[in-house]
Amino acid sequence: MTGSITISLFAAALAATSPLHAAHDAAVDSTRVIVRAASVTTDSIRIAESLRRASSYAAAGRMAEARREYRSLISIERAEGSVPSQALWLLANAYFADDNLSDAASTLDRLADDARDFIDPATELPARLEAAILWAKVRRFDRARDGLARVRLLLRSPAISATQRSWALSRLGE
Repeated sequence: MTGSITISLFAAALAATSPLHAAHDAAVDSTRVIVRAASVTTDSIRIAESLRRASSYAAAGRMAEARREYRSLISIERAEGSVPSQALWLLANAYFADDNLSDAASTLDRLADDARDFIDPATELPARLEAAILWAKVRRFDRARDGLARVRLLLRSPAISATQRSWALSRLGE
């Protein structure tokens, strides 16, 4: 459980400097369901340490090292059979911080796909929406259109809270 608390603290610290994570936080402010409860394994300590290291690199502006650490963390969590939701968000933020919008969008699409596969619409919605916005910014309108079609479907889901629905509609300008 200490690892979960550590992860939350680092995510909160990074949110202050990360537009994508801040937008996601606003979308799930009342639910805080960014990451499934981690099973307690020997790798949990390794995951917490890896996240701490990656967050430290990001806070110091050492984005290449942060991205490398986030990718390592994603591999570890996938090997455990977990969805690396938080690590994918933070990796997308690291790409975004370096103005690498295509890789940020691609990473968010991976997160949205994972969330869809695990039937987690509350995580899929903000990831898919932010990815679609980034795809539009890099003029990949086909990818943006596909993402927005999925977002419109998700907005009809009863699993999406009123707060998340309101956030998404405001992001869409509606």
